[in-house]
Amino acid sequence: MAHLLVPGFYAAAFARASGLGPIPVIVVHDGVVLDALPAAWAYGVRPGMSVTHARHACPDAVVAPFESGQYYAQAMGTWEICYSFSPVVEPLAGHEVICDLGRAGGGNATADQAAAAQTAGQILAKLRTFLPDGAVPVMGVAPHRFTAAAAARIQVERWRSWWRGQGAEPDAISVVSPGRETQFLARLPVGYLPGLDKKEIATLQMLGVATLGQLASTPADLLAGRLGAGRARRLQLYARGQDPEPVRALYPFPVVEVRRAWPEAVEDPLVLSTAGHDLARLLSRSLERDGLGCHAISLEVTWESGPPTRVTRAYGRLQYGEAGINMALQDLLGQTLAGNPGGGVVAITARAEDLARMTIEPTSLWGNGGRDEASVQPVEQVIQAIEHKYRRKMLVRGRSLSRREYMLGFYDPYRFGVNTGGRR
Repeated sequence: MAHLLVPGFYAAAFARASGLGPIPVIVVHDGVVLDALPAAWAYGVRPGMSVTHARHACPDAVVAPFESGQYYAQAMGTWEICYSFSPVVEPLAGHEVICDLGRAGGGNATADQAAAAQTAGQILAKLRTFLPDGAVPVMGVAPHRFTAAAAARIQVERWRSWWRGQGAEPDAISVVSPGRETQFLARLPVGYLPGLDKKEIATLQMLGVATLGQLASTPADLLAGRLGAGRARRLQLYARGQDPEPVRALYPFPVVEVRRAWPEAVEDPLVLSTAGHDLARLLSRSLERDGLGCHAISLEVTWESGPPTRVTRAYGRLQYGEAGINMALQDLLGQTLAGNPGGGVVAITARAEDLARMTIEPTSLWGNGGRDEASVQPVEQVIQAIEHKYRRKMLVRGRSLSRREYMLGFYDPYRFGVNTGGRR
């Protein structure tokens, strides 16, 4: 397993996009430091620090809010580089990826580890040419994913210490040989364990467990009585470097794609805008049919002459509705046409990327379109009570508005009584 961490990922992307020079840049999210350039590390700025504390430690720093859409292209490029060396890539965040480098050594544990370390070095070399200045990619290589993640975190801390003038310049790769996992993890604090909450940390402190070595040697019955048998066993497996969870092949992401092409080049903006509406409708229907949403929408325009142009917009929340997708496509189409390299458009391709299944099914006020009378009855009673009090504001269920009633409702909702058909 190889675990990639890129400290400075978001801050370096912001500095490059803003045209800033070699000055301290801090990226914050919800009042907490998310990332910083090495120039800010020298002042002691680190992730998890409050913004107030970071400003006090580094007064000259440029503080920028985290906006996920700014980093999507850079994250995709990072994941693509990892995918070019390994078919099993699991992105955990834009700056964090875990890869299964397989049995490149023919099944021999030592040879596999050496081959994995060599491949990790090749990945880092390619990332250094892709990532902007200030991003420092490091990797941890180990037989299991938790040990690899811990090795990568240790290298990040060594790099931050070096930027503060402490110690010698560290390597970019930390390799944990097979059979040395327990020894490597023994001195690390229990805070390295994934998913450990405050209550569990307090429980371990009460038991006198401060390091992973102490956790590995604690009697299982004692831990099970405090944390539960399943959780205690899981934590002890982590502490002994035995993580059974495999790397999941989550990249490339599944994509929903729709396309509109013309036999002859089109230059009319109205025709292209109408095509964007049609593509948005097709995308939303495809997502709705499969119960999916997307975190990114991309548009690719194929020109009559010249290479195609592709633009992408990323979202923190799932997008699935026709209106939101259409708004994104129209905006992306406008950006693309503004930079027209010359000639007309012969095809437009819209994609919904980074898909995820919707966990909440869309519901109707009437439940099953009004066919389930048991669920409709309580709603009917509430509507009747509201109708009795606000007689001229309610609409009869199942009655469609005329054009005149619809327009009158915009200007004065009290002027026209839909239920009675009379005027005020």
